[in-house]
Amino acid sequence: MPQATKTFRVFVSSTFSDMRQERHILQTEVFPKLEKLCEQNGARFQAVDLRWGVNEDAQLDHKTMDICLGEIHRCQKISPKPNFIILLGDRYGWQPVPSRIPEDEQKALTPHVPDSDKAFLQQWYRLDTNANPPEFVLQPRGDEYKEYSAWEPVERKLRGILREAAGKSALTPEQKLKYFASATHQEIMAGALGTPDAKEHVFAFVREIEGLPEIEKAKDFIDWDSKANKRDSYCKEQLDTLKKELKTFLGNNCHTYAAHWKENTAKASDLDKFAKTAEDHLRKVIEAALKEGRKVLLYIQAARGVAGVVDEVKKCFPSARVAGYDKASAELPNEFDVLVATQAVFRHRAQLKVFLTV
Repeated sequence: MPQATKTFRVFVSSTFSDMRQERHILQTEVFPKLEKLCEQNGARFQAVDLRWGVNEDAQLDHKTMDICLGEIHRCQKISPKPNFIILLGDRYGWQPVPSRIPEDEQKALTPHVPDSDKAFLQQWYRLDTNANPPEFVLQPRGDEYKEYSAWEPVERKLRGILREAAGKSALTPEQKLKYFASATHQEIMAGALGTPDAKEHVFAFVREIEGLPEIEKAKDFIDWDSKANKRDSYCKEQLDTLKKELKTFLGNNCHTYAAHWKENTAKASDLDKFAKTAEDHLRKVIEAALKEGRKVLLYIQAARGVAGVVDEVKKCFPSARVAGYDKASAELPNEFDVLVATQAVFRHRAQLKVFLTV
């Protein structure tokens, strides 16, 4: 059975308009080096940046968050370490309404929805009894609301109704998150703050812009409330809290870098340092995983009686100390599951007498 190629799949979480430069540097300078590192070691590196990859149909059908959260889960499944990095500036970002509401949650919300708003809510959320469990599904935008400028007032009204109801309900904090959090905040909860071992392999890069004005010309870098003609205070409060939580949770894996406001845009003070820091941290975690993977592979090779395994170990790892092994006592079938093989190797480790000190 051909050996599966180890894959490192890393999700990039960030807001869109304010982080173009940093994401471009990751894509053109950092990730190619990590791809080369993995290729040299028989592995693959994949970066997932869905701010460039969610098509229009998915957006019109309100599938964006399903796709993003699904990709985060996939990265965590395929690549235990590393699988998630965060870029944060001064934008909290897009705040979607839930694409689906479980029926039991809807029942908890309904008593807190004003009678004058119930028909509007029912117009956009329809019960899907085929789902298990049943859920209320947000209806597609259709041609009438194809442009976001047309959809935004509807989304804003739905968000206000649902937030008010959720705030008064007895839903848990976890259930309430999707009603109050931005898309980026929800991603960070799934990829970092809600993942116990995240502090071992998740990295956040938080940009601080000196001289950032709170004016409409800076709306690509702050959350601008066009109705109130000022910076959105709710978004700023949520973002400040999120940054504090990240710094506390990730500790030394949360990095702050400086920028300054010039000519109506943000100019990072040292993007080379940003790139090097990102590369160094990801490289360290990847190299550790590759090293551990090589040890398991060598044990499996020894168990299968691959010719010249001892010479191969000494060639690949000059510092390794390898004793002889008994091929007969550890022969495995040609077709085997890697997990089963690994378990078999460790069961027969006493007979194999393979000791590695790399």
